[in-house]
Amino acid sequence: MMDVLKIALGNHLVAADLPEALTSGLKDSFARDWALPADPDTRAPVCNLLEAVAALAPIEGTIGQLASALVPVLPKLVWVVDYPEHSVLKERFGHAVLHLSPDLLIGCNILAAETDYPAHRHAADELYVPMTNGSTGYWQETGQTQHVSPGEIIRHASREAHAMRTGAEPVLNLWVQFGEAPGGPTWFT
Repeated sequence: MMDVLKIALGNHLVAADLPEALTSGLKDSFARDWALPADPDTRAPVCNLLEAVAALAPIEGTIGQLASALVPVLPKLVWVVDYPEHSVLKERFGHAVLHLSPDLLIGCNILAAETDYPAHRHAADELYVPMTNGSTGYWQETGQTQHVSPGEIIRHASREAHAMRTGAEPVLNLWVQFGEAPGGPTWFT
């Protein structure tokens, strides 16, 4: 199951024709085995949206292939409440790790409908691949808010402030952190 997901993500990133400098670390990680957790945990409040985001996932093209590989894995992951002290995000945002190595972190997250994920930064570079919903706004420090289609890739440079705001539907994102301190601390700006 994870091999199918790994291949679909690799195909999607190759089709995006990203610069080699961004993808060089991916090759080693894609050569390693990815395993599902022994004890999945879907108790995070955002897990009540698993079926909703699965229904919103595309079915055509390379993003459809990637979504078809990701959706069956979602209930088999360990979902984390990232900010248990945050009054909004503790109930409306969560993430799960798909693969972790010293130089790469691949995961997915869900943000509930009509929710602001505040501007934040982290040391790692990050690629975001929205898997659902074109109504989510992705803001970057440049001041622009992008509304992208499922499968389009958004790049956040190291320490670049970025944020999200969902529209009428929740969003499922796949993300890749690489470079300096993947999975390291996040700070709100």
